[in-house]
Amino acid sequence: MKSTIRLAYIFMILVMPFLPGFQAEAQEMIDARSLALAGSNVGTAEGLEYLGGNPATLAGPKDFGFEFLLFSSRLKMSNNSFSLKEYDDYFTSGDTLTNSDINNLLEDLPDSGLRLDGLVGVRALSFCFHSFGFGVTGTGNGHVIIPKEAVEFPFYGNSGIKNLRFDDLDGEGWGGVAFDMGYARKIIGEKDDSRFLSAGVNLKYILGLAYGGLIDADGGLQTTDEYIYADGKMSYQTSMGGRGFAADMGFLAKIRKNWTVSLHFNNLIGGIGWDKDNEISVYEFQSDTLRIGDGGDTEITDTDTTYSTGNFSTSLPRTMNMAASFSARDNLVLTAAWRQGLDHSMGNTVTPRISLGAEYSRFSFLPLRGAFAFGGRETFAVGLGLGINVKCWRFDIGYLNHTFNWFRSAKSVDLAVTSNLRF
Repeated sequence: MKSTIRLAYIFMILVMPFLPGFQAEAQEMIDARSLALAGSNVGTAEGLEYLGGNPATLAGPKDFGFEFLLFSSRLKMSNNSFSLKEYDDYFTSGDTLTNSDINNLLEDLPDSGLRLDGLVGVRALSFCFHSFGFGVTGTGNGHVIIPKEAVEFPFYGNSGIKNLRFDDLDGEGWGGVAFDMGYARKIIGEKDDSRFLSAGVNLKYILGLAYGGLIDADGGLQTTDEYIYADGKMSYQTSMGGRGFAADMGFLAKIRKNWTVSLHFNNLIGGIGWDKDNEISVYEFQSDTLRIGDGGDTEITDTDTTYSTGNFSTSLPRTMNMAASFSARDNLVLTAAWRQGLDHSMGNTVTPRISLGAEYSRFSFLPLRGAFAFGGRETFAVGLGLGINVKCWRFDIGYLNHTFNWFRSAKSVDLAVTSNLRF
């Protein structure tokens, strides 16, 4: 048992460097209204809501000429297997786990392994004036994928796991600050805005603060009823700074009295070049055959080699988004969107996501929002939120549930808060 714990500890040390490395997903849903509507509100977005998404919304109809963003922040932490309730039930009580407890805990663990995701985004010092927008966004995300057998091994030991491989271990994270400058104008437009077409471009200068990514992992554990043999090698790349640029392009059109449609591309061009303190670290470990239960102190030999490397670049997640909104009543708007990833950069996925939402304002100062999303990384999600609109001040809260389990039974936390002034 002592050998099992030691090997599990080594494995977690290899994984932990990637866990805090949150950084920029896309800049689509830092705004609380967007999160509550699961990203389906592009057709009804105003001002700074979609500056990092569809800049064409800057030229859309709105009843204000100047907007100043006080703050907008989002925090997301999720995994694909365990809830907070399960953690409390099985790990804080102090009781020894039974075989039934272990089976219940691990029954939702997919064959692809345990995936941990995190994202944090904060936007401030941002404003829009008529059809021009400027924003400063600090944002970051990261993910780790731990092979299924590696999660099960500390619970079942070598009696249940005979051959544990690290080859499917994966992790990447980065962080930085994006400076957005967006401009839009109407190409076609009627004075009453009953029909119009606007186009917009958003240019981003990106200051990269840190990057870490697993290059490869090989090896693992081989076990019998009496012995455990460990042999593995993992390498990962890090950087402490870089810079780059990107560009978004979008279109927004009102084609009927109650219909608005949207098309935009995020990070259509651009990337980040990393050039500060770039290093590659190689970690190798090996053990003599460990006899289970012999009580010995057999050492696991390991080496950790770090060396400087040249500059490298990373792509940004590229996406295409189509959306539509329908004003069913003066106080009810229905929304829909299709998000299609175009690459796998920075945790992006090419699995499409469809989102459907509604915003209802029984009272003009208290809009209520809800949405469903299908596909993408989380497969199924539910968004909820509300706003407070009092004269020139607006405050919004958004929540997105990624597993349709609520509160302590949820496997994620995804919250956003936004506050701004409009004149």
